[in-house]
Amino acid sequence: MAARSPLATLLRIRRLQKDMARAEALTAQAHALLAEHNATEREASVARSHPLDGNPQAFAASVAAGRALAAEAFAARRAHAEAQAVVQQRLAELAEAQQREDGVERVVERHEEAARAADERKVAAERDDLAAQSFLRRREEP
Repeated sequence: MAARSPLATLLRIRRLQKDMARAEALTAQAHALLAEHNATEREASVARSHPLDGNPQAFAASVAAGRALAAEAFAARRAHAEAQAVVQQRLAELAEAQQREDGVERVVERHEEAARAADERKVAAERDDLAAQSFLRRREEP
C-alpha cells in the first residue's frame, strides 16, 4: 500500500483555495453582468428622453432631467468598467491558485509514484526470497 504523501493536506488546502478563488471570480462576473445590464438600461433611458416643446419651464426641466439621466448612465458605465477590472483581477487570482495547486499536485503524484515503486520492489524482493528458499529446499531434498 502506498504511503500517504506528507503534502496531501497542503494539496487539499490548495484545492480549497482554488475553489474559493473560482467562487469569487464567478461572483465578480455576476456583479459585472448586473452592472452591464444597469448601464444598458440607463443608456436606453437617455436615448428615450428628449426635450419637451412648449412651456419654457418644462423644456428646461426636461433638459435637466436628460442631463441627469446621462450622468447616471455615465456612472453606471464606469461602475461596469470597474466591475470588469475586478473580474480580471479575480480571474488572475484563480489562475495563480490553479498554478499553486498544480505544483503541489505534481509533487504529491511523484511521491505516490515513488511509494508505489518502493512497494513493488519490496514485493518483488519477497517473491525472490521465496523463490530462492524454495529452490534451496528442493536442492537439499534427496
